[in-house]
Amino acid sequence: RVLDRALADGPEREALVTRSGRLTYAALDAEANRAAQALLALGVRPGDRVAASLPNDTPVVVAFHGAMRVGAVWLGVNRALAPPEKRYQLEDAGASLLLCDDDLPGAGTRVVAAGEWADALAAAGTDPVDVTVDPDAPAGIAYTSGTTGRPKGAVHSQRGLLVPGTVLVESRGYDATLRKGDCFPFTILNMAVLTTLLDAEGVAEWVRRERVTTWNGPPALLYSLASMDAVAPDDLASLREVWTGGADCPEAIRTAFAAKFGLPVLATYGLTEAPTVVAIDPVGGPHIPRASGRPLPHLAVHVLDDAGR
Repeated sequence: RVLDRALADGPEREALVTRSGRLTYAALDAEANRAAQALLALGVRPGDRVAASLPNDTPVVVAFHGAMRVGAVWLGVNRALAPPEKRYQLEDAGASLLLCDDDLPGAGTRVVAAGEWADALAAAGTDPVDVTVDPDAPAGIAYTSGTTGRPKGAVHSQRGLLVPGTVLVESRGYDATLRKGDCFPFTILNMAVLTTLLDAEGVAEWVRRERVTTWNGPPALLYSLASMDAVAPDDLASLREVWTGGADCPEAIRTAFAAKFGLPVLATYGLTEAPTVVAIDPVGGPHIPRASGRPLPHLAVHVLDDAGR
């Protein structure tokens, strides 16, 4: 029911823009219903783990919403992972089905390639599915770490997935004029609930064309935007907020970006377990050098030593 308010207020407003096209809220709702019906036809039932390793484009967004509507548990598998890493996540999570655009032999999971998934969607209707979804049941598994051993799956409910976005909207005053742009892999669960381009000139052209208002990019991309003569200050004129995450952003990059575009770079800190933003610089500042902003109001942050003090 996450789209219900937007469908009531403005079903023909633009909801999603990707490489392959544009969807209004009404169209996204219809396609999500189609994906839900297709998943049911493929044998997916509430509680089943549905994995996806797909490009950053419309199909992964639609499949995610479809999985939520049938009460499945979403597992986003980054396409950049090596086959053994993908197989580990699929086996560890107990995925029963994998949507992908290439083969993954030996996965022990039913692989539904692009052609079969397209056929399933074509055979499905757009009526809502008759499934009662428990908002507090498991709805997504996000794998994290890997630097200290095998990645571990953090489990989230639908309610938990919706909380960070809700809090950001309320605490930062977002409204229907928000156009949120992201440059991180959508198969990563925390990006799915926040809403890939890595070429600076391409990003600048995209921001200008789509009138993006809030954008999130990694430090390396901020550096390129600030340093490249081919990117003009006016290219990012629609932006109201610029966030950075995924790695520490040197203060020199923040300074250069602000000098060129007249916008501060807002620090963020996130956790897969949260499942996304934990802290962010407040609108209007201040920014504390080398800090990661202030915790969102629904979270309590504690700093403990090895003894738990």
